Amino acid sequence: MSQRNELKHGAVLHPLPLRLASFDTMLLVMVLVLVGIVAALMGVQSDTWWQLRTGQVILSTRTIPTVDIFSSTVRGAYWPNHEWLSLVLFYGLYRLGGLPALFLGCAILVTLTWAGLAFLAEGPGRVHAAALLLGMAGQSVIWSVRPHIFSFALLVVLLLMLSRPRLHWLYPGLFLVWANLHAGVAFGGVALVVATLAAVVEDVRTNTPGTHWRTSQGLRWSLITLLSGLATLLNPLGIGLWRYVLESFGDATRTYLSEWQPPNLGWAASYPFFVLVIVTVIAVITSWRSWRGQRDWTLLGLALLFGWLGFRSMRHTAFFMIAAVPLLTRPFRSWPVRAVRGHLQALIHGVLLAVVAVGGAVFVLTNWASTPAAPLSPGLVEAVRRCPGTLYNTYDIGGPLIWQVPERPVFVDNRQDPYPADLLFRAVLAEQQGAYRELFATYNVQCAVVPITQPLYTALQHDRWEEMYRDMHLAVLHHPAAQ
Repeated sequence: MSQRNELKHGAVLHPLPLRLASFDTMLLVMVLVLVGIVAALMGVQSDTWWQLRTGQVILSTRTIPTVDIFSSTVRGAYWPNHEWLSLVLFYGLYRLGGLPALFLGCAILVTLTWAGLAFLAEGPGRVHAAALLLGMAGQSVIWSVRPHIFSFALLVVLLLMLSRPRLHWLYPGLFLVWANLHAGVAFGGVALVVATLAAVVEDVRTNTPGTHWRTSQGLRWSLITLLSGLATLLNPLGIGLWRYVLESFGDATRTYLSEWQPPNLGWAASYPFFVLVIVTVIAVITSWRSWRGQRDWTLLGLALLFGWLGFRSMRHTAFFMIAAVPLLTRPFRSWPVRAVRGHLQALIHGVLLAVVAVGGAVFVLTNWASTPAAPLSPGLVEAVRRCPGTLYNTYDIGGPLIWQVPERPVFVDNRQDPYPADLLFRAVLAEQQGAYRELFATYNVQCAVVPITQPLYTALQHDRWEEMYRDMHLAVLHHPAAQ
């Protein structure tokens, strides 16, 4: 009998093709295929359009704007454009193949992120698959074509590198790139600080003298963290990137956005996070005696910190999920892998995977084919171009206007950061209550693009604003005195 078929730890070692076709492998790959399908359907948001336009501006002008260039209300105001490199990559994908190429690129990034999480997990593939499904239930609600998906991916890369000492000196380079992709680099900074503290604790536990720098992990990690922190300063905002991160936690305008709302029992989208927290606590308690070493304590520390942030904001629950998934699998690390029982079972597993993959691909391609190439109708775009006077638009329409009518400065858009809170709040009140006169007079607004379901539309009609165009969702109106 060959060595590969001998008994080892009570299980038969099958040939490599059969091991790869095992139930555990099949189930894990099936979940990753599902992740790819769901991620490919994430679609665009209003943000996507101003991001594409910004990427185009950067590539065409070879400059990175850090002041507002799109609005009539705050033009020239400071704009902490912390995600410029992501926007260039997004526009590059769009230029290569339109929205399908953009969707595909983002779906691949998300799927690779989850594959990395599978490598962080322990135990057999079926346990990995269950943990990934539980995590996906909570994170998929914030999947979108937006730069924060780079932060999720790079946080997983950071954690994968923890147990690979030869790669640790690559952290400064990782943070240099991350600081130009997204301000979520702050979460990476938190992870490095926690890893450094865990290394110091290990030094103390093993009585490693701190003066022997060649053997002190604490000193080594402190230097890596310092160099990584300095690398983040190499971005268009410099130290302003970190001021932006700190100020964002106290930004009152974010409290009106759903993704920045704290999870609560009255919001169904919060339930997966609550379940994940409960299951993670149980997993940690049941496997407590087996936790040891820097990697384990880093994951535990991050779960505590990111869990606390998750209770503050739904947006941060995804970072908790990244730390939680490996913890969920720890109690099952000694479970055996379910070996495949012959070529027939391997064939069945392969057929199942093929059916799911092909069916998912067909569904995704059908969805992409039905996705409009642009968010605003041609008639509405033409009406906006012809409408005289300063333009008013609602928050979510700003991004599409920046993309499709770049020659018309917007009133507001969901970049949000350049705009003072007072302006955004007054705009919301005008839209929700129809009390627009003072706001429009302040900014000399003579043209408006508004949803036809809002009280503002009714108020403009009541005051005899002339309707130039209307479709199923939006209308373009101008003041009777406008020329």
